[in-house]
Amino acid sequence: MRVFYFVLLVLACFFERAIKTFAQTDSLDRQAYSADINDFKVNSVEEKVSITSQSPLFIRDAPETVSIISEEEIQSAGARDLKDVFRLIPGFDFYVDVQGVVGIGVRGNLANEGTLLLVDGLEMNELLFGSNQFGNHFPIDQIRRIEVIRGPGAIIYGGFGVHAVINILTKATEWYNGFRMGQTVGETENGMARRNFSASIGRIGKKVRYSITASLAEANRSDRNYTDLNGQSYNMLGNSALSNKFLSFNFKYGNLFIKGLADYYLTQSRDNQTAISSKAYPLDFKSLHFETRYEWKVKSNLNIQPFINFRNQLPWMTLPNIDSVDLDKVIAFKVRARRLQTGIRTLWTPIKNLEFLLMANTYVDQAKDYLNPDSSSQTATFYCTSLLGQAIWKSKIANFTVGIRFDDHSYYRPILTPRIAVTKSIKNWYGKASYNRSFRTPAMSNIALSIEQKIQPQITDCYEVEIGTTMFEDLNLSVNLYRTNIRNGIVYSLLNDGFTEGYSNAVKMGTKGIETQARYAVGKLTLQSAYSFYTTKDLPTYQAFEVPGKNLNLAFPAHKFNIMAKMQITKKVKISNTIIVVSDRFGYNGNSENPGYINYGKVFQWNIFVQAKDVYLKGLSIGAGVFDILNSNYSFIQAYNSGHNPLPEMSREFVIKLIYGLNLSN
Repeated sequence: MRVFYFVLLVLACFFERAIKTFAQTDSLDRQAYSADINDFKVNSVEEKVSITSQSPLFIRDAPETVSIISEEEIQSAGARDLKDVFRLIPGFDFYVDVQGVVGIGVRGNLANEGTLLLVDGLEMNELLFGSNQFGNHFPIDQIRRIEVIRGPGAIIYGGFGVHAVINILTKATEWYNGFRMGQTVGETENGMARRNFSASIGRIGKKVRYSITASLAEANRSDRNYTDLNGQSYNMLGNSALSNKFLSFNFKYGNLFIKGLADYYLTQSRDNQTAISSKAYPLDFKSLHFETRYEWKVKSNLNIQPFINFRNQLPWMTLPNIDSVDLDKVIAFKVRARRLQTGIRTLWTPIKNLEFLLMANTYVDQAKDYLNPDSSSQTATFYCTSLLGQAIWKSKIANFTVGIRFDDHSYYRPILTPRIAVTKSIKNWYGKASYNRSFRTPAMSNIALSIEQKIQPQITDCYEVEIGTTMFEDLNLSVNLYRTNIRNGIVYSLLNDGFTEGYSNAVKMGTKGIETQARYAVGKLTLQSAYSFYTTKDLPTYQAFEVPGKNLNLAFPAHKFNIMAKMQITKKVKISNTIIVVSDRFGYNGNSENPGYINYGKVFQWNIFVQAKDVYLKGLSIGAGVFDILNSNYSFIQAYNSGHNPLPEMSREFVIKLIYGLNLSN
């Protein structure tokens, strides 16, 4: 803890100096930068979102089930990273994949390769397998808003948007004159948890606008012990490093938009795929993105947007300097993946209550293996062309959304993806009913490792009904029922011969359940809660995912409940209590001497965070909190029947957050 107190002293001295510096420049026309909860009607039906249809719609009219997380909500909870935020969303949870990588699950489904993650509108899924990586990743203190589709979004976004679509909007997407910086320090009783610094700056000129977000982050995945199936253990503190270097920018000149993003997520692990290695090896994910778009406003009701997008990635990279004792445990890997995409998007409103979205794009995927000497499999190239048409008709009877997408890929057969949705508002009530078909694109490594070279897209049909109300001015409630049917599920499997392994299309599977959200504000108290339940009862299951006799899938709890209570103690000070409760979770113990399914029990987590705004200096926010106060021993369970034990999460963590922002007028 000495290091922790030393860091606090250094930060206190820094901000004392900053206060004195700015106190000498009061003559400048400055205004504090801060987010006001009134600017974000959090999860209110009166809030607008564009993630579902590429044009702004009220949440009650959006043809999908949507959650919105505002900057104020993130900062009030003192969120350390995206895991803290997403675990507050109904139906969302996390699991361990391999090599210390943590992925996301949605509605009881292993969804890491079927959840599209966007940062400032740019796709972050790596192109080899389609996965995302979580854990001290992305600048949490520079996020201004997160929009989430809890369900399919493939008709708009393509083959990674099967189970959910997440769009993280950083400060780089906000046009403002000023800057914002943040520092987060986390410490456990055993050592360093995280050290994160981030900053953003924006400028609005007469013709030119730009904004930039950057961050440097260092953390440990955990400070607890991991034990493999052979009984070998190691302490993860110092053996599970997480490092993120992130830069995002937006530039606007007239109707020309240019954006770019660099994301270097560098990890270390010793747990590998099954057995522990003698030391921690790097596992890196490097990604560069660039997009340019021109908005041609032909008429007030016709907007045409041609665009070009390029990304270059080096995911799952482990270089071949592996000790001889670990050659059978660690896989050397260096494959570059690229995608060049061009297209055109058209929004047309021929009459007042009728809107059309028309889109056409084509992309080229290329992969190159730098470590495989076999030239016949060293490179691969694939092509795909997509066409999309969607209509939204707002009538007195109801609002109707109808759309269809066509994809023609050079490897798998052409596929049609339809969507039909009906929404209706009556005074304080609204209702939605929708059918969405989505598809998971076989990523380049799925194709390369395809058993018998026959892998095809995964098809998912989702049926949803949602009812919501604003009973009083400050009370919002919503209830969602869903059923997800999956066929041709893309899974990794080992054939009966014990040698042949790779990707294939599994039998049918699916989940069904209920999700609720509520928000109530009275006086100085704001309560936000969510509950979700899923089951596989009466639905087909895949043996490697299911828990026999429990109507559940591995790793994911049937029930999850969370509540966040925010109390305004004084005009400047707010305290937040966050509680997350999950029911029994199951994992598979593949130990050859004692195989079987293990119940890892229920989890109760409690976090407290206190935030003071405009402390000593207008625009300065200071926060402190304790996460997992009761030391719940939460672990990430593997979501399929394989050879990896649960990966421990960080123990009780003490966190300090400092954020300062300033708007500079012209």
